Amino acid sequence: MEADSSYAWLWSGLISTGLFAAVWKAGHSFISPSLIPDHYRRFSEKDKLDWNSRYGSTLHALLIVMYAANVLFLTDAFEDSFMAKAMRGPIVLRVTNASQKALGISIGYFINDITIMTLNYPELGGWEMLLHHWAAFLSVAAAAISHQAHQYTLLLLFTELTTPFINARWVFDKLGWRNTQQYFVNGIALFVTWTLGREVLFLWFFTVLWQHRSEMALCNFPIRLLVLGVPPLLFALNTFWFTKICRGVFKLLRGQLKKDDDLGYRRPPTVPWALQSKGLPSDQIAFTELPRDRLHVS
Repeated sequence: MEADSSYAWLWSGLISTGLFAAVWKAGHSFISPSLIPDHYRRFSEKDKLDWNSRYGSTLHALLIVMYAANVLFLTDAFEDSFMAKAMRGPIVLRVTNASQKALGISIGYFINDITIMTLNYPELGGWEMLLHHWAAFLSVAAAAISHQAHQYTLLLLFTELTTPFINARWVFDKLGWRNTQQYFVNGIALFVTWTLGREVLFLWFFTVLWQHRSEMALCNFPIRLLVLGVPPLLFALNTFWFTKICRGVFKLLRGQLKKDDDLGYRRPPTVPWALQSKGLPSDQIAFTELPRDRLHVS
């Protein structure tokens, strides 16, 4: 463990708590009303809460994926070689300043999000979402405080890779963009990142855990309980949501194929000159099957 990393999670957590609280406040105070004024006025209170909560979740996802990817894949902090074990000790006891800061960022985020979800329950998700957040928060906090199982915890946090696409899907839906190319591309990206980040990654996690199972005896009881108990729960919830995503992607692909097929033989409707001359918006014109000489505008 690096000498200066013992309390890095605490300072990072305090800064993160303030940051995400400020993002939440700014979102519903002036960002959303200024960014989408017309849509925002028509949102229900539930939709406003949901929309504003996604600023913080997207920011957290970007930060934690960046930190986790750097520590896990771009450094040798958790290298699994004989020499690394001899010099740095067992993987479950390895801690770096960067890993502590990363855990602190997530602690601050989860404190804010759990508070918002609890105060507005069940508007921002049912029991399964609240359970997911509590399980994640306890795991991250325990790892940060005990300085144990950082590799396992960062692997789990890397699953936040899917969050920006989940949020984008919800945003596109609320803006009425379901039939756009952006919605289609985002849906495919969500399916791919969920498959890799929340299904395949968990299988890798369980493989790493099994390979280092003998090291679990070096961890305290709460860490063993969380590392062995929480990931299977999260994996079950992720798989449950994955089945819904698969059904959504199937519908998305089927709808796209139908749209492409329709465009192959149908021309888009045109606005008759007589209606345009009356100054009627094209999206308010109801077309009928009346012959052209019987179409009148009163």
